[in-house]
Amino acid sequence: MAFTPRDRAAKALDALERLSAEINAPWEEQYRFRFEIIELSPVLVVTLGLGSQERFFVFGRSIKKSGELDHEWHRISTAEGLIDRSSLRTFVGISPLHRGPSQRARFLANFTYMGCAGSFGGAYFAYEWGQGFTFRSRIYNRPELVPVAKAIEFAQQRDFRALLGYCAREDIARKLVRVLPPYIFADSLRVTKTGTSKKRVEMGFETEYRFDVELLGGRWQIVNFQMR
Repeated sequence: MAFTPRDRAAKALDALERLSAEINAPWEEQYRFRFEIIELSPVLVVTLGLGSQERFFVFGRSIKKSGELDHEWHRISTAEGLIDRSSLRTFVGISPLHRGPSQRARFLANFTYMGCAGSFGGAYFAYEWGQGFTFRSRIYNRPELVPVAKAIEFAQQRDFRALLGYCAREDIARKLVRVLPPYIFADSLRVTKTGTSKKRVEMGFETEYRFDVELLGGRWQIVNFQMR
């Protein structure tokens, strides 16, 4: 009896699931190794989880210029969906999308992530399979918080060049790199509207961090920062 690619993937992942049940027996079941396989011919979308983190991978056969499927499954046909590495918990859900006139496999990856002090957010990524794996679009449910989260991440890494991409001015990026501590405890998160396409993001415990963000050129950027 010939096994399908889905059968082979399920067999390998079932073995890992059983192994995790033994090794991670003291853990609650929801934190042990888990997986789901979504078949979207000619690809398999596999979600994997361990502990408090979940990811997705795509395995498939590329479409030749002639329109026919390649017979081999290549390593290059594998991709990983990844959201913020600093998140305490990350959940991912996969939903098939209408194939459209091209009849290419499409799906939506929905990430929900949780941080400290009960903060959470979400992001949606659309993908299409053709001659390889193509990212199509990204949507955040709280886009005004993206530059703040990224600014904190890159400032703590002292990565000035990456940080500059989320700040309206160079002096703001330099200040963030200079003064932000290695760890920030956001006891509360407050977002208030300060004008048309302008918001203020405040967080902090003993120290308060205030970010003024503004929609400039179609994306949110930090236009002012204060720490007190």
